[in-house]
Amino acid sequence: MKRLVLTLLVLLATAAPGLAAPGDSVERVFPMGAVQVPLPAGGWVVAAETREGEGPSTIQSIVLAQIKDQRVAGVILARANPVPSTAIFGTSAECERSDIYLAYTAYDTPQDGLCGFANLVVAGGTEAPVWIAARDWLRGRGVTIPETWLMAGFRARVRPRMLDVRYHFPPPSDAAGPWATNPWNPARIADDPARSAAIVQLGLWAAWMRDPVERGVRGRIEDVELPPMPFAGVEMAHALITARLRALDRLRDSGAIGPEEYAQQRLALERVEAEPDQSEMPLWLRTVWKTVTYRVASIADSLAVSYILLGSVYQTLGFAVIGELIRPPAVYIHEIAWARSGIGRAAAPARPREFPDIGETR
Repeated sequence: MKRLVLTLLVLLATAAPGLAAPGDSVERVFPMGAVQVPLPAGGWVVAAETREGEGPSTIQSIVLAQIKDQRVAGVILARANPVPSTAIFGTSAECERSDIYLAYTAYDTPQDGLCGFANLVVAGGTEAPVWIAARDWLRGRGVTIPETWLMAGFRARVRPRMLDVRYHFPPPSDAAGPWATNPWNPARIADDPARSAAIVQLGLWAAWMRDPVERGVRGRIEDVELPPMPFAGVEMAHALITARLRALDRLRDSGAIGPEEYAQQRLALERVEAEPDQSEMPLWLRTVWKTVTYRVASIADSLAVSYILLGSVYQTLGFAVIGELIRPPAVYIHEIAWARSGIGRAAAPARPREFPDIGETR
């Protein structure tokens, strides 16, 4: 009897929590089992929640909405595995794209990983089932839903848990149309200073939210300061630095850092605010220039060595031309062969898993 009671207690402790009901209000943090989803400032309501699969393959999906004046001011689509898994979840494919506002991988190991991305999302395409249910629930209450969204997302994971969370906000100026021709398309905003500035604000907002998401997948958000909504009239760079100064003050007050380290870190943050870094050259343009300068130096080196050995201008030019025709394909084949061989890379038991968004993302 004692053993049966103990077994029942263990089952109750490890059972997945029940689904939240549409209309439930939540602020600051939404719990998904051991995972915590950080929420921007303001009140949010549960619009829909689903659970798919069984055992370690179970995926819990939640849609939270912030509603102002009967219009959706923000949507959060979050997914987590409520039952701990022995296999690590792989990095999201969104983090490896080159045609969106932002995509990066902070770290990717057999034990954990974090990557982020920001993109345009428009109504249509393949929509997540949980979003379809949420959309119907919102429309049934007369709430207006935008057709265009600016989204910032993260895939955070540790060995037993994963959190894929995407924050969607209506753009500062209305726009319509499919992803490819939408005025907010990543390829079109460079010529529009207002839209470019809005995307910079979104990127700063995502930088602020990264730490809470990292803590959330570990269930340790605690008293971390969460950001406001990204397009609420707040100058995000100043707000982010001010928040980090407050966090630094808390570390000093708790004794986690000494006076000297506190002074150094505070001075560094104040300098960033007073003298912001100049924008770097875009990665693609920097790479082009590096490639061009390298090839020029390589050709000059080949011509010099060939002329010294051959003593003939025509033979030297012929040798250089043949080399330039053969060398790029050889390098390409070599790179592909190395990439597919897996030599020098530790094999991680990653389980790839992709999820649809609330609309079209490409």
